Amino acid sequence: MRILSNVTKHTTKLIGRHGAMIQWRAGANKEEFRASCEKAECIFMLEKDGEPATIYMDPVSGETINEKEIQLIPGTISEEPEYLHEDGRILMKVDKCFALFGTPMLGAFEWDIKFPERLGIEGLRKAISEAPRYADRARGALVGNASTMMSEEDMKEVDGEIRGAGMHHILYDHAWRQNPWILEFATASCNHLQDVRDAIALGARQCSLVMPQSLIDRYQGTMIDGFFMNQCPENVSPAINCINCGGRSGPLCDARTRSGMVVMFEQHGATSWKKSRSTKIRNIAGKAGVSVDAFQKMIREGDRPAILSIGLKAMSRVTKATAKKYRAFLEMS
Repeated sequence: MRILSNVTKHTTKLIGRHGAMIQWRAGANKEEFRASCEKAECIFMLEKDGEPATIYMDPVSGETINEKEIQLIPGTISEEPEYLHEDGRILMKVDKCFALFGTPMLGAFEWDIKFPERLGIEGLRKAISEAPRYADRARGALVGNASTMMSEEDMKEVDGEIRGAGMHHILYDHAWRQNPWILEFATASCNHLQDVRDAIALGARQCSLVMPQSLIDRYQGTMIDGFFMNQCPENVSPAINCINCGGRSGPLCDARTRSGMVVMFEQHGATSWKKSRSTKIRNIAGKAGVSVDAFQKMIREGDRPAILSIGLKAMSRVTKATAKKYRAFLEMS
């Protein structure tokens, strides 16, 4: 069985007051992690014929739209960018995978060689034995796609080891169409609303969606084929993360103990507006000679005079073209 396990003590989303969380990856090295996602044909890899791609999609039907048919309304410090089809439909720009191209993948070079004790079912048992006393959950396939790397028998064994230790199991899978057996164990990772309907029809207990915050706000609290649409609690409260979500009842994304919900996540990958907005704020603060924390505090408090003052300082120290971008971003008339 090609999985790699450990107990994380560094990822803030996976740390609570009781300690750390077990995590395992679908594969044992970068090549296997990536291959498992390629087999799942995951849209978040943002590649076409081996080349980087920008994908615009109808969040309802999943139809991909040619960039020439899109009107872009740029984002500002208070508003997300908008992508509008020429026929008036609201579209979304697909984000880049946070796991493969973000921090979860970092440090995975030759783990199978450097840490053979973490491999396979024995590695998972070792992680369980090393977990803090009060740890009550594990995160599966933190990187990689489980159903394209493992068999159903493998998954039964992994899930059994985790639940046999009295723990919840958080797992998402993108290849539920190809391998519908995974829906017994995993939340169906969906790309759009039609995906959600299809996953529910196949027997999904839980579904997930990654969307811009503006679309999440639109669908929050609504129902789709009997499933309640709800934003991930970690997205909306700094007091909640994967280790304490759901309290004693367990995390919302545990598909074997929860049901009937579509958990929506704000886009958070390398190409997300959240990431781009943070970069712009950091750059403006740097050019103005103030700390990022101080500038963000001004933004949270809505201190427009202070924001404008920072903006003017930053614009005086950059090119005219960059100053024009800063002015638009900061909503300076």
